[in-house]
Amino acid sequence: MTLSLARRLELLDWANEQKLWIIEDDGEYRYSSRPLPALKSLDLQDRVIYAGTLSKVILPALRLAYLVIPESQVSEVEGICQIFQNGCPWSTQALLETLLLKVILHTTFEEDAYLYKHRRGLLGQALYDIFGDKVHVDLQAGRMHLVRLNKHYDDQYLAKHLNENGLAVQALSNWPEDSDCVHGLVMSFTNIHSMEYANSIAQRLKQVITLS
Repeated sequence: MTLSLARRLELLDWANEQKLWIIEDDGEYRYSSRPLPALKSLDLQDRVIYAGTLSKVILPALRLAYLVIPESQVSEVEGICQIFQNGCPWSTQALLETLLLKVILHTTFEEDAYLYKHRRGLLGQALYDIFGDKVHVDLQAGRMHLVRLNKHYDDQYLAKHLNENGLAVQALSNWPEDSDCVHGLVMSFTNIHSMEYANSIAQRLKQVITLS
């Protein structure tokens, strides 16, 4: 869920009162509206540590991630980095700087968001075509996954057998602490390159459900 502005400010006030840190994961893509300002941009008390990678925007092989941390913690984090890893190659960082300065990343970001929105639509349509009202496709404003099954299927059984059949999915019920949570499947859509491929995935899901 995306917090409202009021709830975001409440969270920041609470973190400041409790002297706790908030770890904010960079939400890179949004498909139905403009990207929301980061919680870090509202952080006047320096309680937010903003984390992200460039794996999706550029490519995973870069192995390049970043933290935007409070100024008071810079020395602490630098010391930890020196102990546990050798840092990122300067050549990689220089390449990234060039991309940022030339605004290439902004163009790539917009193109990728359009592409992923299209692929999300393909998988969602295929699931509805095969299952009708037996599924509910959650079209999130961002992220790269679809979830939910209306009927109370054993999502852990489905995830196990779907993974055995070459589909990388996760059971939604594995995540919450509440055992009575809604069951569903967490399915990525980023590799859905055609309607035919989306239909084949939906058919494979149907085969496993039929056997469950």
